[in-house]
Amino acid sequence: MLFVSFEERAAAVRQNALTVGMDITALEQTGHFFVWHAGVDHTQVKNGEFNIDALLGIIQGQARQLQARIIMIDALDVLLRVFHDTEQKEDQLYRLDTWLKDQGFTCILTTKVFPPPKQNTGFDIADYMADCVIFLDLRILKQVATRRIRVVKYRGSGFIPNEHPYVITSQGINVLPVTSIELAAYPPPGPFFSTGISGLDAALGGGYRHGAAIVISGDSGTGKTTLPASFAACCCDAGQKVLFVSFEEASLSIIDSMISPGIDLQTASGSDRLQFHIALPEALGPEEHLFSLLQKIALFKPDHLVIDSISACRRMGSDTAAFDFLVRLIYTCKMKQITCLMTDQTLPESPFAATAAISSICDTLIALNFIDTGDAIHREMTVIKSRGTHHSRKHENFHISDNGIVFLQKITAQGGR
Repeated sequence: MLFVSFEERAAAVRQNALTVGMDITALEQTGHFFVWHAGVDHTQVKNGEFNIDALLGIIQGQARQLQARIIMIDALDVLLRVFHDTEQKEDQLYRLDTWLKDQGFTCILTTKVFPPPKQNTGFDIADYMADCVIFLDLRILKQVATRRIRVVKYRGSGFIPNEHPYVITSQGINVLPVTSIELAAYPPPGPFFSTGISGLDAALGGGYRHGAAIVISGDSGTGKTTLPASFAACCCDAGQKVLFVSFEEASLSIIDSMISPGIDLQTASGSDRLQFHIALPEALGPEEHLFSLLQKIALFKPDHLVIDSISACRRMGSDTAAFDFLVRLIYTCKMKQITCLMTDQTLPESPFAATAAISSICDTLIALNFIDTGDAIHREMTVIKSRGTHHSRKHENFHISDNGIVFLQKITAQGGR
């Protein structure tokens, strides 16, 4: 492949490529890749007619020497800047297009697109000549930057015209399309296994189902973190692997806070059965968060995933960003048969906001509440839905003891049991 740059020098191209995991120097040493900086002096005074024929001859010679059939021309707009007349620019584009077709080269061209009021004069015609047009965009919403890619056209191909988010990492470019998810691709939830709490197992008709998507929602202090922590400890004791994702607390803080209700996460975290993924929602955009988490899943290969809490995902930029992040993650877990247990912090102004957005794709919804009996405040759990189970339809009372969560008999208005 011949890489022709009209903007960056060859050394800069090689150095910048290393930051995204591409070692161009190693490729050049194989004799199959070459970077050439074709600098054009725009200050040079031209006498007579000027065109790109000489440049094309040099490119042809370099390609023949390399035996390259693919040419990358980076920053076409910089090359054509030497022509001040729009008609001249279009003539040179036609000349380039004809030459590439006659030579049988596959060519990738890049050019900048400027928003109004700056004009893109002379480059619009390139879209009509090209067989495939890909548009890249970087937008900022609520201080969160998001990259988008869209295939505008691709002759002879049944391409997807929608926008797709993508991320640039140290391992290259990764596109994260929602449309790649096939609803028919993932199996239904598997057999039951214990939640780590006997009373909750009974209320759910046997426990959670393997590979299910579960949401536990409630106010602060109702036990939202204690339930998944019990679940994580139980799974790790059974030899299964759990990835615990926290958007609000550090791993040591979670481990320490679970000592009081008698839940030991320290032992599991010291083994290979429990790993924490701690991330501040504001630190990255939703695509970067998703890619980082998918990488962790691919490396750790957990049986179960805990997310505490999904309401914090709104701090990634917007409700839409949070929804997109969760949809991709949930369907990925379903396809991989990973149980996904999520907590949702309810707010007075928007109760069950995060849960409501994804409720239709979740298998089990559990609501935690406080009950004021006059002389005390007690905790209550209700199974809103649980697909494929004979779950309880009652308001189940529980309290958090020194030995974990204990479900109780019905509490009366006088505080009795």
